[in-house]
Amino acid sequence: MREKTSILTVDSRVACFVMQAVNNSRKTQVQIAKEVGFYRPNVISMIKTGRMKLPVNKVQGFADAVDVDPVELLSLVLEEDQPEVWRALTHILGIEKVATVNTGIGDS
Repeated sequence: MREKTSILTVDSRVACFVMQAVNNSRKTQVQIAKEVGFYRPNVISMIKTGRMKLPVNKVQGFADAVDVDPVELLSLVLEEDQPEVWRALTHILGIEKVATVNTGIGDS
């Protein structure tokens, strides 16, 4: 019987950002999940692997929990998950692209 192996490829800039932030944090995923307001700590793992999106209403809490720039994270979340909203905001408010995370995904 062959052993099943799987290689998870994360192609989400948000997931990569979250993974880096969690890995750089001195907190456990359980601590982070509790601070953000998630009832289940496995939600952090699901966001890190791209199986779940980081809800917009949790961006500030997550940013505070892992000490990252909430504006950068919000811009990534909106750009990836709600591109029409992101385009409208950048156009109407004159916002420049603020996400500078180096995820290796789509970076040139």
